[in-house]
Amino acid sequence: MKGEGIIGAADTVTKAYIRKNEVFADAFNYFMYDGRQKIQPEQLRELDSTEIAILLNEKDTKDKTNKEKEASEQKMVQKYRDLLKTATIMEDGEATYVLLGIENQTEVHYAMPVRNMLYDAMQYNQQVTEIAEKHKGKKGGKRQQKISTGEFLSGFYKNNKLIPVITLVLFFNPGEWDGPRSLFDMLDISNPIFKKYAQDYKIHIISPKEILESDLKKFSSSLREVIGCIKYSNDKNRLADQYFNLVLNTIYEVLKSAKNQILQENINSLYAEVIEEFACWLKNYCINEEIAENKKLKNNKIYNINKPEDYATAVVEYIAGMTDNKAIDTYNKIISF
Repeated sequence: MKGEGIIGAADTVTKAYIRKNEVFADAFNYFMYDGRQKIQPEQLRELDSTEIAILLNEKDTKDKTNKEKEASEQKMVQKYRDLLKTATIMEDGEATYVLLGIENQTEVHYAMPVRNMLYDAMQYNQQVTEIAEKHKGKKGGKRQQKISTGEFLSGFYKNNKLIPVITLVLFFNPGEWDGPRSLFDMLDISNPIFKKYAQDYKIHIISPKEILESDLKKFSSSLREVIGCIKYSNDKNRLADQYFNLVLNTIYEVLKSAKNQILQENINSLYAEVIEEFACWLKNYCINEEIAENKKLKNNKIYNINKPEDYATAVVEYIAGMTDNKAIDTYNKIISF
């Protein structure tokens, strides 16, 4: 039971980390676009990750005379994804829409193809249900589209389309993913006829052990260092390098995103203590009229933080002035939230 608690805590931490749009987008940009920045963090919107489906048993298909009996014979299936977000991606000058899901695994799941297949199927089922409900809601209107018997019975019209769903597994473990990568890997199937006609389902996975060192640069967020730390967790020297890069990049990302809060003197972030320390340092080195404490103070470095390049430079030089212990302490404050 103690092991279950540790795994549960690890899953909670990884889920909170991957929930960040810049990290979520980075994972898919690496996997789908070889690191090219096609999916922008600001174009992501998180959805309810609960997948619900109503499954009908055999009696439901044969006896439709008693509605109460029909309802009682229905079985509700409810599953919880780790994360599901909508994304708008520009392809050839046109906006395309997709649903992106991530499943975080700290251990191998030996039924992952079935699990992900169920998540995707339930999401498609939910889309069909929502489209059918919209059609029902339009029946009371004056102008009604003429539909076929098949469209009426299915509730889904011939020209209706679904939004594609792509699920990615992130394996937060330095070991090998020795589990199945497709439904066929799980099937006891040797008959070539069965294999020809049985449907397969493959999983998409990012496994640190399988990533080449040269490919780590294709990540653009702190996910690069996280994956690197996991990959080299058994190599002390490389692990130290990856860890310290993670520390510095995490601090940089937090402070860089805090510019508006500092300018407006309204620091309300979870990382308020870290941001306030930087804001106090910045007051002595900036020429912004609103927050500069001493306009006559002469320093070697003066930043106009209204300029993005000046603000970014200020963040870099603030971090560069930290001792190793100070940087690690700041990083620990950030990840403690």
